Amino acid sequence: MGGLGEKPVFDIRKDSIYYFQKDSAYPYYLSGDTLRVKFPERDTSNTFGTINVIEDTLYITDFTDNDFIIRGYRYRQ
Repeated sequence: MGGLGEKPVFDIRKDSIYYFQKDSAYPYYLSGDTLRVKFPERDTSNTFGTINVIEDTLYITDFTDNDFIIRGYRYRQ
């Protein structure tokens, strides 16, 4: 997914999310429309919020602040 200028931020894979900036992949879990990512430095999974995909855009709405929405765009070279 694009996000920082012309470089991708992360790649959603079959069983993990790869973060280019950290050069690391983290397992993720979908529970209904809720996205959880397990970071090794934490004891529990980090819950990002509800997800929706509309056309080429991934929307993640934060549980604690419904006005905070992360938008992920498909990265094209």
